[in-house]
Amino acid sequence: MSLLNGEHDMSHVDGAHGMNRGISAQEAIRRLRDGEVVAIPTETVYGLAASVQHPDALASIYTLKRRPKDNPMILHGGSIEQLLPFVEGWGDAHQACADAFWPGPLTLILRASEHVPSIVTAGLDTVAIRIPNHPVALEILEHVGPLAAPSANLSGSPSATKASHVLDDFGEAVAVVDGDQAAIGLESTVVWAVDGSWRILRPGVIGADEIGQAAHVVVELSPTYEEVAQPAEADQTPLSPGTKYRHYTPKARVMWLDMSQIEAATIAPEQPRLFVVTHTEGRRSQIQALTQKHPSMLHQHADSLDELAKHLYAWFREADQHNTNTIFIERFEAATPLTTSLHNRISKTIG
Repeated sequence: MSLLNGEHDMSHVDGAHGMNRGISAQEAIRRLRDGEVVAIPTETVYGLAASVQHPDALASIYTLKRRPKDNPMILHGGSIEQLLPFVEGWGDAHQACADAFWPGPLTLILRASEHVPSIVTAGLDTVAIRIPNHPVALEILEHVGPLAAPSANLSGSPSATKASHVLDDFGEAVAVVDGDQAAIGLESTVVWAVDGSWRILRPGVIGADEIGQAAHVVVELSPTYEEVAQPAEADQTPLSPGTKYRHYTPKARVMWLDMSQIEAATIAPEQPRLFVVTHTEGRRSQIQALTQKHPSMLHQHADSLDELAKHLYAWFREADQHNTNTIFIERFEAATPLTTSLHNRISKTIG
């Protein structure tokens, strides 16, 4: 069923600074065609979108986000046919990968064709492409794609996983289509797939083994999530979004949970405001007992690591709204694509 039939004409979007009215998919299509920037939902995070046909709108994305000009953007399409004119070197492995994972949270980097505006690639000769798995995004892209769409947040701050987060960062400056809470909550896997070389540049919920099996290629595991968490050299243009600059970072300091530090804070003369995130029942019980004695300590619990990933950025934003000094996150093992990407995002906020 089309989403342009009026069911999504208008919605209220509540942000920390008040209420705005979200726009419909149909209105978003009109505005994008007219050269405006619009925030749209995807299954990963919300994207700040502009048409590749409007260079001024593409430039506005960088201005609105305060995004460094050497940070390339991902090109989103509604179909492979939409994206193929913008890449070179598309082969059987790429097609197999697209068949297996698109629409979905996977971004492929290929050589850019002459049709890609240089502002999208930050001057590189490659371009990142993907097809998002969200019905509203796909409906919009079908009518006005491809769109450049980096995450819809101020550069460096936590990504937006709800329409209200977009409002918090941009207010009336950006219209947003409310597509509810992002289903995954973490950005897509980014894979370098150029000239027969395949490697993960940014970890996501789709892992190297899955990609390799689907595309019948060897996908390098290096850089690991620990290496990806470190910024690229200052004079280098990053090959992928999310690999050079500090990202996803709340105002509060982020640390791995250390119960000795928590207990010390609760007896300090001036108790800091703490925000604690747990995912096991044992730690949950310990922290709940402490919050009953110390109201300045806030607590969120995830019943699974999938849930932690889904709500991580929202909880970062919640902590900042409460002027929290430190966010403590319970440790976990980075043993799967999801936990590796989650560990990567948290690691980028520490330091």
